[in-house]
Amino acid sequence: MGRNPRRIGMRSLLAIVAISAVAATATAQSRARTVAAAGDAAPGGGVFTPSIERVVQKGLPSIIGNTIVFGSDVLLNGQSVYAVFSESNRVLRTVTRVGAPAPGGGTIQDIEHFAADRFGNVYLTARTGGAGGADRVLSYSFGVLQDVARIGNTIPGGHTITSLGPSIAADGLGGCYVQVGYSAVQGSNDSALLHINADGTFDVVAATGLAAPGGGVFGGVSPATIASSTSGLVVFAATIDGGPVPGGLFAGRTGNLLRIDAGADAFPNITIADNDEAEVSFMLQSTPGIRMSSLTGISTFVSNGMGAPRSVGTVNFGPFAVGLAADDEGSLYFFAPIQGDPDRGAGLLTKDRFTGAVTSIVLQGDPAPGDVSGLIGIFALTANRPSRIANDDGKVVFAATAGDNSDKTGIFTTLNAPEGLVPTVTAAQIKGSKLIVTGSSFEAGAKILVNGTVLNDTKNNKKFPTTKLQAKSGSAQIAPGQTVSISVRNTTGSLSAPFSYRRPN
Repeated sequence: MGRNPRRIGMRSLLAIVAISAVAATATAQSRARTVAAAGDAAPGGGVFTPSIERVVQKGLPSIIGNTIVFGSDVLLNGQSVYAVFSESNRVLRTVTRVGAPAPGGGTIQDIEHFAADRFGNVYLTARTGGAGGADRVLSYSFGVLQDVARIGNTIPGGHTITSLGPSIAADGLGGCYVQVGYSAVQGSNDSALLHINADGTFDVVAATGLAAPGGGVFGGVSPATIASSTSGLVVFAATIDGGPVPGGLFAGRTGNLLRIDAGADAFPNITIADNDEAEVSFMLQSTPGIRMSSLTGISTFVSNGMGAPRSVGTVNFGPFAVGLAADDEGSLYFFAPIQGDPDRGAGLLTKDRFTGAVTSIVLQGDPAPGDVSGLIGIFALTANRPSRIANDDGKVVFAATAGDNSDKTGIFTTLNAPEGLVPTVTAAQIKGSKLIVTGSSFEAGAKILVNGTVLNDTKNNKKFPTTKLQAKSGSAQIAPGQTVSISVRNTTGSLSAPFSYRRPN
């Protein structure tokens, strides 16, 4: 597939942004489709019952290559259970769920985190016993769930794993990275970043007491701030003992690590690009905004307070640790809260690595995919765990509410989104017995909707078919002095933002 080299490239605070009544000024810039939505049948039985709160708590959806992985509650046999799903090439499958048998014995009691790689493999940290955290690392490949690491395994150095961190990062090569705890001597509290190779062997990337790049030795390895690129590079946070700095971010591979001279207070959201500079983008608790480390140093790549595209407001990260990801050119995709715009409380934005241009992929108030309808409302934008919200080709995945009352949570993506135009309504009028709607990008067979009711007698104007529609039944739908919401739906399913129209007395 041809690529445009200058393509416009996306702690546990709950990011709920209330939707307000939206006037008719919004148009979506990118097509999206629905992967799964509340009420849809779930593979393996039951129906999806996702919520923004649970998505933030358990992990944002991730995308790599043609694979999307996400978690959702499912109503199954009268009970709500949490499950992880994978979509590859538009085929949706259940990876596993709470209550299912665990490979090697036991039952899956909780799922902490999940990640996918470019081959379609899915990796999970899961709890199968007791009341603590994760005790196993599982992999899902070709429909088979396997146990690849667990508490009690021996790692290089002859140490025994006593705990597993919640975050998992796929290495892009058939393996994964995870933080583990162990005791080098009785009573000690040691940790390591463990690389689980595709062949099932273990490598220790960093560990308590091992020399750290730039001086000193590693203290503790963060259990949450771990991410990887499709070429196997890993980035993680760790503390440093006896060095020039108390901690930082580190990137590279086993035996070849580089310290990024910042990031001791990094949030658990971080990404590394598969470009020549292996750029790392991250957020700090102390500095609102998104920082980027490259071969030339560290800079603020996305500034707090910048103008938000297609909005009268500004980006206001505040205390949010938003989801972010980089493509293979280093362009960044990120969520952002928006301040100062009553109709645009948040969005999914992108900043091009080369031009510096910031554009919006989807904003609150944009039309939702036609099968869900209505407008995009509340985003799950806070990263409780690292999540790859964009793949190397710049396709994104996100969770948001939609529907006429913003009451239906769904997982949406631009990957393999249907072709078609997104219509815009700019004016409406009653002329005789007809309702005439003016705008742009009207496809042949487009329909006018008045307060959500489809006017089936809608026709494209013969002279201006793409910019004007009319319906004889429209006049009867709107009483003199009445204010209604008018929108247009194209035959490919795209729905315009609503236009508020008041019929004169």
